[in-house]
Order: sequence, then structure tokens, then C-alpha cells
Amino acid sequence: MLSSFIDILELFILADVILSWVIPDERNNIRQFIGNITKPLYIPGRKLQERFATNVPVDISPVIAMLILFFIRGIIRI
Repeated sequence: MLSSFIDILELFILADVILSWVIPDERNNIRQFIGNITKPLYIPGRKLQERFATNVPVDISPVIAMLILFFIRGIIRI
């Protein structure tokens, strides 16, 4: 069950990344809905990026969020 929840979170992250290119306006209802789900997942990644990769012009927090979910999934399977 928790693995399915992680799958859904990963889909939301992927949708957020794609929609940020297709619909750049964050006031869009779909973007706001998905953003309400994904933005809290990005906080650890944004903090790491602010601390260690300040010169990176691309937001890598979705990648870090996916990695964290990957590690959580691995811990659950143990």
C-alpha cells in the first residue's frame, strides 16, 4: 500500500516537471493542485541546492525528491 502511495507521488512529481514546461503559469488550477502536493516534497532538495549547488541554474529539487522516494521504497522492501 505504501509502495502505491510512493508511485502516485512520483507521478505527481513527473507531472509537475512536465507541466512547468508546458504551462509555465503557476496560477493555473492544475498546476496549483499538483503544486500543493509536490512543493512539500521539494523542500529538502531546495535546502540542499541552496547550500551545495548555488550556481546551478536549474531547480534539481524534483530529482532529489525522486531519489528520496527511491530510498524510502528500498527501506520499505527490507
